[in-house]
Amino acid sequence: MSATPRLASIAQRIDDNRLNIVNPYGVPVTLFANRDVPIEIEAIDQALALVSVQQTIEDLRAAVAGSRPGARPLPGRRARRAGLRVRRLHPELG
Repeated sequence: MSATPRLASIAQRIDDNRLNIVNPYGVPVTLFANRDVPIEIEAIDQALALVSVQQTIEDLRAAVAGSRPGARPLPGRRARRAGLRVRRLHPELG
């Protein structure tokens, strides 16, 4: 593993073949790479972007819980009108 300070603070080696990727979202992320495999910080950033979806899920959960008991998540336009951030993964959705 390249010993850049940022990479060393994010990727913590578990054993000879696995690393734990620390993230603020509480999502367990394990990278499988032995000590001979170079690890690029860009790849770690992409993995962290993927797990950041957890924050969107938490935002939706909090909004629904605050609306009314037993409420279902608001899809697309209704969510935007309610002030929630909606990320479009597919243009035909929303």
